[in-house]
Amino acid sequence: MAVAAVAGQGSVGPRRVLETAGSGTFGVTGTTTEVSMSFTDKVKNETEELTGKAKQAVGRATDNERLVAEGQAQETAAHAKKAGEHVKDAGKDVRDAFS
Repeated sequence: MAVAAVAGQGSVGPRRVLETAGSGTFGVTGTTTEVSMSFTDKVKNETEELTGKAKQAVGRATDNERLVAEGQAQETAAHAKKAGEHVKDAGKDVRDAFS
């Protein structure tokens, strides 16, 4: 149902698709793919990093030091969040190794 909703209606957003997925699993042609918060966090972090880079580029092109600094801060925050995701993933790997 979620696949039909995504393909058939442009107004269905990612949040609605995740809600229809139910318990966090999403079936596609007989296979099951887990939708994890970690993945969405990684996408958000990557978007934040790219936004920061874009702000820096626009700030440099327009000689706007405030925008350059804002972009650098946003990019740095995204890098810190990425590092946290890496630590979380490493912890999951260690946990899985001992299970």
